[in-house]
Amino acid sequence: MEARMIVAVVFVCAVCHVTEAQLQTTTSLGTNITLTGCGSTLSCYVALGLTPTSSQTQQLIQGTAVFVCGNNNASAFFETATQNDPALTPANLTAINVPSVQGSVTRDQSLIQCVFNITLNSILLSSILTKATVQLSFNVAILNGNTNGTDLGNATMVFNSKGSLDLADPKSNIPNHLQLSITRNGCGSTKECVSFPSNCDPAGTSSCFFSSIQLKNQMFFFELSGMTAGYVALGLNKQGTTILFACINISNSFFFKTAIQKGQIWTAANMTVVYNVQGVVAQNPSLIQCIFTISTKSDETSFSVSILSGTTNGEF
Repeated sequence: MEARMIVAVVFVCAVCHVTEAQLQTTTSLGTNITLTGCGSTLSCYVALGLTPTSSQTQQLIQGTAVFVCGNNNASAFFETATQNDPALTPANLTAINVPSVQGSVTRDQSLIQCVFNITLNSILLSSILTKATVQLSFNVAILNGNTNGTDLGNATMVFNSKGSLDLADPKSNIPNHLQLSITRNGCGSTKECVSFPSNCDPAGTSSCFFSSIQLKNQMFFFELSGMTAGYVALGLNKQGTTILFACINISNSFFFKTAIQKGQIWTAANMTVVYNVQGVVAQNPSLIQCIFTISTKSDETSFSVSILSGTTNGEF
């Protein structure tokens, strides 16, 4: 892969902490809980939010159903809740059953994971069915926040599908790439921005290589945009090693790849810290845009940041 460097800056961040354990449950919602101290004096949770978007699912579920995987003093717990943004209220979801749950918290207390199954209440479901199948359409969100193991603090949204997904028919969920919007809004206040030319507009019609960086609750949120028929990539350099996150146009289709650079050699690498990749490739003009999220460790607080562009056949 041929590359050229566009721009480089340095940014500093701070992150949080969170052993494998059995699941536990919680009961009530506390008040005056903030994210302050998350990972030090408090533990964290991550949650999946499902907001019904079709008339059928709206009859099943009122508002947003939330499934919480949390850390209670280094033990994993699972809980269902409803959302009244930004507050979460623990609740039994009458339309949904959760027959199976598994969860864990990693030993360094940095990662919460869970696997669970849900079933819809068959009585409620049969009452709204007018045909053999039902479209289970939801807006899907990933949320996180802090908890003391009993109470859930306010939730912060870290991912939003920005459109309806039919969970009963995954193949139908073809992304509307035109919904991906990257702008300079928030630059210098809510997010750090770098670009070439300086202060160029990624939403404009002239050539602009742009990236924004935002830190929320131990997760980095990146936006990346460039007018090129090949690829645009973000490089994070620390102690002479650069991690590359590349958004690529291959035959007018979007692909996302990661690599590690040492010296002049790029080596493809699978980065397990990457989440929630979305991307778009446009032909007129040649434009590649993507957004993605990465997690980081407490000692990874300072990086040199670069934007690169070049051509590729899909391989490094």
